[in-house]
Amino acid sequence: MQGILCSKHSIGYLPLPKVANTSLKHAMFMLENGVRFSSAATGVPHIHHYYRHNSVEIDKAAFRFVVIRDPIKRFLSAYSNRVIHHRELSEEKVRLLADKKKRLKIKPGDFELDPDLSTFIRHLEKYQKIPSILIHTRPQSSLVTDLGFFSKVYRIESMDELGDDLSEITNHAVPIRHSQSGGPKIDVSSLAASELEKLRRYYQEDYRLLSRFYSFDDIREKWAGKHSP
Repeated sequence: MQGILCSKHSIGYLPLPKVANTSLKHAMFMLENGVRFSSAATGVPHIHHYYRHNSVEIDKAAFRFVVIRDPIKRFLSAYSNRVIHHRELSEEKVRLLADKKKRLKIKPGDFELDPDLSTFIRHLEKYQKIPSILIHTRPQSSLVTDLGFFSKVYRIESMDELGDDLSEITNHAVPIRHSQSGGPKIDVSSLAASELEKLRRYYQEDYRLLSRFYSFDDIREKWAGKHSP
């Protein structure tokens, strides 16, 4: 499996978009190189670009890990960060992308720009023609099919435990900084019943894969608590 390898400590990590992967890439770079990532030192503009060209097989790493997240909460975070904060569905961003990557055959008139949450959910498949939207909203189960591959699986809520484990393995303090947090916090209660159901269907394979860690019933119960008479 392709991922990020810290060969110095034989640690392999599979990054999943919108699951603290920016923060963890920075931590893995620090563990491997002993210094913080910088574009000046590496010659690449962002750590995502760096690991796009430096991903390797992690099958033989002594400790292999992945961090997972509730699928619907991850989706809401993706909308908040990519659509509201970064405005990746603004006319300017879509036009620039269409001009740069003509093979995508997208243009601002293909969908409603700067969509509200309901519009985004209703036309999700259209918006996923934008690569960054697809990357951040596609199911986690499309990127990892067998959690048994990993030495340990962490919920995003257990990042402190991950930091402690990495510190114990490496004999170094491993601070995990929170990155890509721009955008408002959107609660599941913001969803209409039909929207919640569409997301349940879309992420049903995620909920099957992650059933030991996350349950749609928990999300539905929380939603119902906010919508009860």
